[in-house]
This record gives sequence, structure tokens and C-alpha cells, in this order.
Amino acid sequence: MTISGTVIARRTLACVFAGLTAYLLFDYPVFRPLLGGLLLAYGLILIRQPLVWLAVLPACVALLELAHWSGRLFIEDLDILFLLTLAMLLWRMPAEGSSRARLPVVIHLVVLALAVSYGISLTIGLTPWPDWMAPDFLAGFLSPANALRLSKGFVWAVLLSPFVLRAFQDNPQLARRMVIAGMVAGGLGIGVMALWERGVWQALIQGRNVYQLLGPLLDFSTAYRVTGTFAEMHTGGEAIDGYLGLAWPMMVLALALSRKPWALALSSLALALVVYSLVTTFSRGLYFSLAVAGSVLLFGLMRASHASRPDGAAPRIGPLLLLLGGASVIMGYGYSRGGTLTLASSMLMFCGAAWLAWRHRSRGLGVAALAALFGLAAWIAARGMYTSKWHPVDVSVALPLALSLAAATGLLGHLAGRWLPRDSGIKPYLVLTMTLVIGAGTLAPALLGYRMTERLSGVSTDFSTRTSHWQHAWSLKDGRLKDQLFGMGLGSFPRVYHWDNTHRPEGSGSFTLVREADDTFLRTTGGKDLRLGQRVAVAANVPVQLSLRVRSPSPEALLKIRLCRRFVIHPTEWNGQCVTINHALADTHGQWQDLAFDFDTARIGDGIGIARPPLMLEINNRREYRLMSAPPAVVDMDDIRLTDAHGKTYLANGNFERGMDRWLPYYDFNHLPWHIKNLWLHLYFEQGALGVLAFAASWLAALALAWRAAGRGDVFSVGVAAALTGFVAVGTFGSPIDAPRVAWLYYFLFFVLIAQYRATRPPSVRDRLRRHSRLPRTETA
Repeated sequence: MTISGTVIARRTLACVFAGLTAYLLFDYPVFRPLLGGLLLAYGLILIRQPLVWLAVLPACVALLELAHWSGRLFIEDLDILFLLTLAMLLWRMPAEGSSRARLPVVIHLVVLALAVSYGISLTIGLTPWPDWMAPDFLAGFLSPANALRLSKGFVWAVLLSPFVLRAFQDNPQLARRMVIAGMVAGGLGIGVMALWERGVWQALIQGRNVYQLLGPLLDFSTAYRVTGTFAEMHTGGEAIDGYLGLAWPMMVLALALSRKPWALALSSLALALVVYSLVTTFSRGLYFSLAVAGSVLLFGLMRASHASRPDGAAPRIGPLLLLLGGASVIMGYGYSRGGTLTLASSMLMFCGAAWLAWRHRSRGLGVAALAALFGLAAWIAARGMYTSKWHPVDVSVALPLALSLAAATGLLGHLAGRWLPRDSGIKPYLVLTMTLVIGAGTLAPALLGYRMTERLSGVSTDFSTRTSHWQHAWSLKDGRLKDQLFGMGLGSFPRVYHWDNTHRPEGSGSFTLVREADDTFLRTTGGKDLRLGQRVAVAANVPVQLSLRVRSPSPEALLKIRLCRRFVIHPTEWNGQCVTINHALADTHGQWQDLAFDFDTARIGDGIGIARPPLMLEINNRREYRLMSAPPAVVDMDDIRLTDAHGKTYLANGNFERGMDRWLPYYDFNHLPWHIKNLWLHLYFEQGALGVLAFAASWLAALALAWRAAGRGDVFSVGVAAALTGFVAVGTFGSPIDAPRVAWLYYFLFFVLIAQYRATRPPSVRDRLRRHSRLPRTETA
């Protein structure tokens, strides 16, 4: 058997990608054996189950994020995984193509416009041609390499798109299951991380009473917002917002399509964790996306439901959701008067009444059970009101109010139970109750909690700040025709903003890598915001010494060095889990100065307590108080070491000879220099009018395809379209597309929707004639 030239070319390219994968893995600064073992296992599984990549890649968007330890955001662990996947898929691709249904011409035009826009904007972002060997080329977002970083999401999605289309053409059912499984796995991972960030796991291990156990879970007054696994959040932004905007509709889709009890339970848990993560971001843009994407999901499901049951027996999705909305409002009011106890009693009444109406056996027994449930719910609600430590209500008021709440939620639950279909097993009831518990049980406490109430009360002020920032970003854009059409270049906004003399963010601080006489060191300018951090592992109560070399031409500078327990962004300057060193530095007259500080790790170190935040050494060229009136101090740093009495070293790459490996800059407060905070303005600034039109056309085309597919009863396409809409809605007040892994997930789901449409589209007359012409002809005598 001869091998065609196309197969040889594909396999040669696969070998090149495999070699590049091995090189990047060998060069990766952390966890090489673990990452290599995972990649090997993944490759072996991919040989046996070729479509498993459709689950692994979406899951790893949330699960595989090692930049917190590696310091690498330009060439990430996810890029290595993408390379290996592409190499395996190219090697295994069959020589002969399968039969293909045609796609609308507009889809080809939209993808072409996106490709042209990204290609031109990438070229602009890289010009003038950078010094590829400069030590700071991959150091920060002010580098021209930021153009390459922001192009990754779309480029990887395009490179993998032929395999997405083929997977859905060859085995659409398995492909759909794989995509949903990957999203569910990622949602579970984000939820587990959110619970860790909020101290839930630590409370479950160390809590001694119910308040300590449930306090972190139900505390919606804290200023801390979860950041998940996304290291891109080190400059703020909307990486986790964009991911959750994509994830929660996919969790609803998983719940709707679950058939087996274990799948139903797992998807319900994933939805609950994703919604909890969503509300604890305290992001108003995400709450807005709930409404917008929820509307797309609602109308799409109604259309698909009626199409799948043309006999008129379709479930009443619209009325049921309206009932749930009304019940949630009533329960939210109950929560505002009696807290969690009253909220729980209302949910119990609704779910119990719905069950009795849906699975009633005898009228007498049902009335007795309903009466008992009513009394129990009213008593619990009243107790929650008059024992509330926040807003206690007098018993004379609490009792009639509790009776009214129980009656209202019971009536709505009864109507919901009567409208549920009775020929589909227990799943409709479980979906109804899970939706209520997840929605009302998380949204009501979050929206009515102190933190969200405070944020909602400051909408006008924050919106004024946001519009001023948008106007500033608009003013930075050049008026040349080329820039209007194609933008200022991918990744250019942070650089343009930084060098704007009018609004230059000198208070934030900046850094770069400098090479002198074959020595590379870190140069920082004073700021309140910037902290350079490295995650370390040091035991508690251990005497250690921090040493470094410094040089400064400034008359006065302040070094603030801390060993802290923290995640990505800390909401305030104060952190009670820190050991702090302050050192005043004067002009060193061009000479390097050796500094050494002895301190004890105390209870901050490892080994005391479980599930605490990670341990990080952070260094800040501090600019505050009277230093704010002086020019930012410049401080050079090199040879940073953290050692114990036995000479054991806890820091890596303290001499910066490997660039910024292991180090990550953290900007806790001022995030405007890094993000435009609006998806459409971001696209216009960096990719021009062509980028805006191409992206808008892709989203609208996806909605149109999903609407057509819903007319054929396709629920999967509706869920994917709602996910894309959730991402776009987040972009109203943020720019989630500047996080490459989240941008990849958006474009990946876009191609999944196209592939699903192509796989399920009824063949046209032309397609049938083309297939008929390819059938082998038989000769008759």
C-alpha cells in the first residue's frame, strides 16, 4: 500500500510539533516530571479514544494553570498541551476524508474576516520588529510579544477547527458528550478552587461549631472576590468572568441532557459550584450576563421543546421559569427579613408542594402532608425572623409574615408541580428543584449581601469612572485610516497607555529586565500597586535569611518585602498573614549594595493549618505618603536569595538569568492600565473596525445557526449559543478576550456550534446529488 504525499506531509508536521512539545516541556521551569507524566498518559489515552481531546482541552482551560509557579504567561503549559494534541491528531488523521455537509457561505466569510483581522493586527503589533533576544521580550505585557500572546486563543482554535468539524461529522453524539464532559470537569475545578479561596475547606477542617463551618460559605459581605485558577487575574481583568460566562450555560446544558442518575448528580453539582463561583466574584458584568444569556437559553429551549414535540405536549418551560423567578423574588424578600433559615424554609415549602402536586396519590393524604409541610415551613420562617442577629422581627409581625411566605411559595410550588411532565421520570422534578435551589439559594444571599449591595449602590460612580476610562482609551487611538480599519495592533493597549504622558500610571509602578556585561537584573520604578512575587514552600517557625543586591540612583526609596499567605489579588493593603520587612534605601552612587534580613517564618510558614492560601514572597519598590510627591524611585535588584540556617535555598531564578521564570507581577488595585474594560472598544482599539465587524458577525452567525437548529429540536446548539452570548455580555463592562485561554474557549465553542450545525443539518438536494454521483456504478450485461 502506498502512502500519499499528503499523509507524509501531515505526519512530518506532526513530528515537528511533537519535537517542539518535547523541547518546551524540557525547558519548562516547574513540575516537569508531573507535567511530562500527564502528557504521556494523555497521549496514550488519545490513541485509544481519539475524541477524548474534545473533553481534555476545555477542562484544562480551568484545571491546568501553572503560571502561578512558573511565571510564564506567554508560552504556557496549555500551549504545550495544544501542541501535543495537534501532533497526535495530525498523525492519526485518516488519508480519506469523510462525507461533508456544506456550510453556509456566510460562515466561511466570517472565519476569513476573523483570520484577516488577527493576521493584520498581529503584524501591526509586532512592528517595528522587536529584538527577539532582549531579556525583557517575554517579561511583561508592555513588550511587543504581547501581540503574540493575545493571538494565541484564535490561532489555536483555528488550527484545531478541522478536527472539531471532523469529530462531529464522524461521531456527533460522542463528540457532544465529550465537550459537555470537559466543561463540567472545568466547572467542578473552578468551584473547588472558589471554595478554597473563600476558606470553606479550611473551615470544614478546623471549624468547631456551625457558625465557623458555614461562615465562609455564606459570607457575602467580604471584599474578597474569587479569581479561580486564572493567573491572568494578576492584573485584574475579566478572565474568570469570561470563563464563567461561558461555563454556566454549558452546565445547564449538561443538566438538561443528563440521562443517568450519576450524570444528573454530577452536572447538578457542577452547576451549583459554577453559580456559586459566579456570585462570589461580585462582578456586575457577570450578573448582567446571567440575564442576557439566560434569555437566549430560555427562548432557545422553548423553541427546541416545541419542535421536538409537535403534538403540543411540550413542557411549559416559559411558565415554569416565570414561576421560578417569582418564587426567587419572594424567597429573596424572606431572606432579607429572616436570613438563611427563612430562605431554607421557603425552598422547602416550594419543593415539597411541587412534589405533592406532581406525584399525588390520594387527595386526603396529599392535603394532610401539605398542611404539615405548611406548618413546619411557617414555624421555621418565623423562627428565622425573630432570632435573626441582623434584622430581628417581632413575633407579632414574624408569624403572619411567615404564614404569607409559606402560602405564596406553596402555591407557586403547587402550580409548578402541576405543569411538570409526568412521562419523563423524576428528572423534570430534579431539574426544577435544582434550578430553584441553585438560583435562589445563591443569588438571593449574594445580591442582598453587604458586598453586592455596596457595589450596586456605587453603580453611578463606577460607571462614570468606567466611561472616563473608555474616553481616555478612545483618545489614545491614532486617527489614521490604517489604525481605524485595522487597529493599533494586538496587545498594544497596555504599552500605549503606559507611554501616554498625560495619564501615565506612575503610581502603579513598573519593571523591566536589563542586561549589563553579561549580567541580567531586575529594574523597578516605585509604585504602590506592583508586587513581584514567587510562590515558595517554607516550614513554619524556621529562621531564614533574605539577601539581595540593590542599586539605586534615587535619593530615597523604600523596599517593602513580605512573606505572605495570599491568592492572586488581595483586596486591601492589610494582610494579617504576613511577615513584613521595610528598608529605606538611599542613592548608592552607581554601586551595588548587599542587603541581608534575618526573620522567622512564624505561623506564616507551612505545616500549621491545612487548606490555607499559598505562601508567597513578594517584593515592592514602595511609593506612598511623601514619596508620592517625588519622582518614582528606580531600584535595581539582583541575586535574591532566601535561605535557612542549613543553607537550603527556597527561591529560584533570583538572578533573573532565566528571565521572569518563577516570578509573577501582581497589581492588586489599579487595573485600568491593563484592560480597556469593554470588549467592543478593546477590539476596535487593537483590531480596528474590521475586528469589531468580524467578531460581531461571528457571534450573530452563531445565534442564527443555533436558532435554526433549535427549530429542529437541537438543545445542544442552544446551550452553546447561550454560552457565547454569556461571554459577549461579560464584555459589556470588561474585556475577557484579552485572556488567551478564555478567548480560545470562546472560539472553540464557536467552531463546536458550526460543527454541530453541519453534522445535524438536513442534506440539500445538491448534497444528495453529489453523494449519489460518488457511489460506485455497476455495469449490466
